[in-house]
Amino acid sequence: MRNILVPIDFSDISDDVVERAAAIAGVRDGKLWLLHVAPPHPDFAGHQLERRVITDDVPRDLKEVHEKLHERVAKLRARGFEVEAVLVQGQSVDEILAEAAHVGADLIALGSHGHGAIYRALVGSVSEGVLRGASCPLLIVPAAKNG
Repeated sequence: MRNILVPIDFSDISDDVVERAAAIAGVRDGKLWLLHVAPPHPDFAGHQLERRVITDDVPRDLKEVHEKLHERVAKLRARGFEVEAVLVQGQSVDEILAEAAHVGADLIALGSHGHGAIYRALVGSVSEGVLRGASCPLLIVPAAKNG
């Protein structure tokens, strides 16, 4: 398992996913690819005021995410891991699958937030979408149960 893609969203489960992927990389002398998929750029044709307000926040938000991603990379490199950061905008499932193909991922390690059936029916699940489309094995780390 030379290339391990680790999509993270900076939620509570992200640290656990990164640590589990790092453990595998350490045993297999693998490379970690930390991926964050930012929401796609909004396109509100005919709503210039709304678009301007949203657009002005996008570069600042992406800069903050970029910094957070590179902080994690620096910490992993300090521990001796080979790791790269990837920041893209788009639909989560599509971008994760595209990046997995691009880096030649041997494994995708991602978290599952454990939303209920109603949420999955209405919104969908990134982990389920990746599971359906992936051409390599997945490590799905479940969110901790509360209570």
